[in-house]
Order: sequence, then structure tokens, then C-alpha cells
Amino acid sequence: MKTMKTLLLGSEAGLVAVGGAQAADLPVKAKPVEYVKVCTLYGAGFYYVPGTDTCLKLGAYIRFQIEADASGATAFMNGANGLYTRTDTPNTNHRVRAAFTWDSRTQTEWGTLRAYFRGGWEQTAPSAPDDTHFWDRGFIQFAGFTVGRAESFFDHFSFGPYSYATNSRISGNAAVETRALMVFGYTAQLGNGFSASIAIEDGGNSAAGAAGNNSRARGHSVLDLDGVVAGGIGNTVVAFANATSTLTPDNGSSDVPDVVGNIRVEQAWGAAQLSGALHLNQAGYYSAFPAATCIPGNSTNCLFPENELGWAVGASIILNLSTIARGDTIGAMFTYSEGAVGYATRDRTFRLWGHGDSNGSLVSSYGVGFTGDAVYRNPGAIMGYDGSLEQTTAWSIVAGGQHFWTPQLRTSLYGGYAAYEHSGVAKNLICPSGAVVPGGFVPVGTSGLIVTNCDPDYAVWSVGSRTQWNPHPYLDIGVEVLWTHLDTAFAGLGATTTAQGAHPAQVVRIEDQDVLTLLGRVQYNFLP
Repeated sequence: MKTMKTLLLGSEAGLVAVGGAQAADLPVKAKPVEYVKVCTLYGAGFYYVPGTDTCLKLGAYIRFQIEADASGATAFMNGANGLYTRTDTPNTNHRVRAAFTWDSRTQTEWGTLRAYFRGGWEQTAPSAPDDTHFWDRGFIQFAGFTVGRAESFFDHFSFGPYSYATNSRISGNAAVETRALMVFGYTAQLGNGFSASIAIEDGGNSAAGAAGNNSRARGHSVLDLDGVVAGGIGNTVVAFANATSTLTPDNGSSDVPDVVGNIRVEQAWGAAQLSGALHLNQAGYYSAFPAATCIPGNSTNCLFPENELGWAVGASIILNLSTIARGDTIGAMFTYSEGAVGYATRDRTFRLWGHGDSNGSLVSSYGVGFTGDAVYRNPGAIMGYDGSLEQTTAWSIVAGGQHFWTPQLRTSLYGGYAAYEHSGVAKNLICPSGAVVPGGFVPVGTSGLIVTNCDPDYAVWSVGSRTQWNPHPYLDIGVEVLWTHLDTAFAGLGATTTAQGAHPAQVVRIEDQDVLTLLGRVQYNFLP
């Protein structure tokens, strides 16, 4: 019995030893895997970054676009582009663009902390063989504040949802991909969809002198008429036409940004906004080259006009017509400005528009117009003129809408009108040697120039339509046609111009202009 007990205890010890050895050979249990979780707080595409409470969405788009009589979706109505000759610029361009977006959001006790970025690369052929990088959005939002590069708080309605031609000349509003400004703003939520915002923004006047026209901002500029040949623009239309150039602005250095505010309501029926802006106009000296001429004892060239405060107001509305048809919308905006024309239009400084004749080698006519927040001259140039800034008035009205024929097929219609108007004093500065006649001033012509109307007021019309097919929600395939018309600032017979580069001497007419722009696009969008 004792022997049997010893054997059983020995067997039990052996089993324990074997069991221990087998347990040591088993794999250790893995730690739980932390799977990526979907974040539903901010819409589709967001997920929680593992180990954090931050929601992130990564997106991108890739685009191929072909355009006729346009450059970067801007109608050919300026400088060499507007001449439509065989030797200047191609009438058809191709563009490929790829962009990347980053949108991160985190909930805090102060509300949502958001950081957003969009940038990418593009190539335009045949005029730009190399690739170009860009970024058009980069801002932070926190506790009601927006700081960085974002759309202006003045803007609301834009052509972006209705058009590929994002660089419309008749609207100063932000387009779907451009017109981003440096902003520092605050938005207060008032309840029931109402909000109010105040911001300081880059008004385009931060650079001085001839380069004081910030194309990344509102494009504001002050035009100095001193030093212009024969003393006025009206006398030198053909000289500018030959050069196909811009009238150089002469802004004074300024550290004062624009002040912008709005009141907005957003509800199920759509949205509406009232907005306003203040813009300080500062000019350079009463001379085209103050560094060379502003010397002790030469007080005229060392003086400058007093500053003037420009302003703009806007009213816009966007209506949601989804109760009538899926996704249908219409919208409109009216803007009026004095001394702040960049809020009413994208045009800035001098514009020279024209077209070629039947063989495409000569320029048979020009349309002339120029835009600046204000104009000024030496106070001794015009009798009774005190040398002050004469601010320009500009106003525009734009509208657009789209209809969904099916969930995959839509057509839009959009357009507008922009007008540029000058005071009587400003007209005398622009056409100083003429006498008043119905419709304008008759200057003394130079180089055989005969102008029957030297009134610098002019207007631009634009009407377009786009049809887009979405075989998949990520894929846009569409075509667009856009007509742009200029009621020219000057009209009448032209002059025999001198040869300019590949252009031979020729006789031109100054008259209204029309441009028909065609666009086609294929674009892939992934969570933009």
C-alpha cells in the first residue's frame, strides 16, 4: 500500500511538471488591438486618430481641364492674351492639378479646435512646362476665432458651385478655390442660425510703390497720373495698347488692414448675409519717381495727397430649393463700393482688351478700361484741382443657380454685371486736355489718335452655363460656355500704331469687345 501511494504521488508530480512545461510553451496572450474608430461628429470621412480624441479627415482631388480663350479659367481679355494672335499666346490651354486637404478637429471646453490646410501642384501647357506648387487655404479656428488664410468675411455667394471659370471679372467674391486672404476674425453665434463676425483682413495695400497691388488679396491700388505721356490716359490709349501693359499703381506704404464685418443667418431654407468693409487708400508722392526727384527745395515732388477711407457694402442670399428638386439652389449678391473696388470686382489697374482680324496676325480693335481705388495728379496740373485722391465707384450684381435633371446630371446658369464710375474731377484728371461733350471728353490726340469718347466709365457683362455629369459621387465630368462683354471706356477711331515685337504697324479701332470661353473638366474628388 505504501508502495502504491508513492507511485501515485510520483505520477501526479510528473503530470504537474509536464503540464508546467506545456504552459511555458504556449504563446503569451496579445494586448488588445486599438482599431481606428469612425468619428461621426463632423460628417463623413472623419476618424479618431488612435490614442487621441482628435478627429481627422484627409482628402484630395485630381483635375484635368481644357480651356479655349481662357487662362486659368479667366477669359482672355487682357494684355497680350487678349490680342488673339498667332505669335503671342495659345488660345487653348490644358491644365492638370492635384491637391491635398487636411481637416483636424478636437472638442475642447472652449468649443471645437480646428486646423485646415489645402495645397497641391499643377501644370499648365503649353505656356508653363514645369510644375507649380500652390496652397490656398491654411487656417485655425478656435473659440469663435478664425486666423490664417481663409475666405474673406465679406464674401458669401460665389460662382464656385455653378462654374469652372472661378476667376470671374465681374465679382469680387471668393471663388471655390481662390481669393483666399490673410484674416484674423471672430464670429459670435447668436442663436437660431444667426451670427455676427468682425475681422481684419489683407486689403492689398501692404506693399508700397509700383508693386503695391497685392494680387493675392483684394487687388486695391491707387493710380498716379503724373508722368503719363501728354499728361493723361486719354491721350495715350494707343501708347498703352502697343505696350499691352498695365498702368502702374503708386500706393503709399500702409500697415493698416481692411476692417470687415457681417451679419449672417443660416437655416433650412438657405442663408443670407449683410456685409461691410473699410479700406484705407494711401498714395505715393506727386511724382512717378520720388526717390530721384524728392530733394530739398523741390517741395512739389515731396508732397502727397491726404489719405481717403474707402468702403464697400454687400447683400447676398442663397436659397435651398431641395423641396422642388434634389439639390437645386439659386443665389445672388449685390455689392457697392467707393474707393474699395476690389470688393465689387476682380479687375484691378489697367486692362487692355482686343482681338485679331481674320488671319490672326493683326489686331484690328482694342477695348480699353482701367480700375483703381482712386486716381491723383500733381495739384498744379489741372486748374482748381487741389491734388486730393479721387476715389472710384464700382458696383456689381451677380446671380446663379443650378438644376438637377437627375441625381447624376445637373445644369447651371450664372452671370452678372459690373460697372466702374468716376467723378467729374477724376474724369478731368484722366482726360485733362478735352472739352465736355455728350458722353465724355475729347482730348488732344497724339500720334494721330482720334478718340470721340474719353469717358473712363465702363462696364462688363458676363453670362455662362455649365452641365456636369457625376457617374460616381467622386467623379465630375462637365463642359461650360462663358460669354464676356466689355462696354469700353473709350470708343472711336484708333491710330497707326508702331510695330511692337511681332506685331507690324497697323490701324486699330477702339470699340466694345466680346470673348467666348469654352471649358471642359474631368475631376476626381475624395472627401474634399
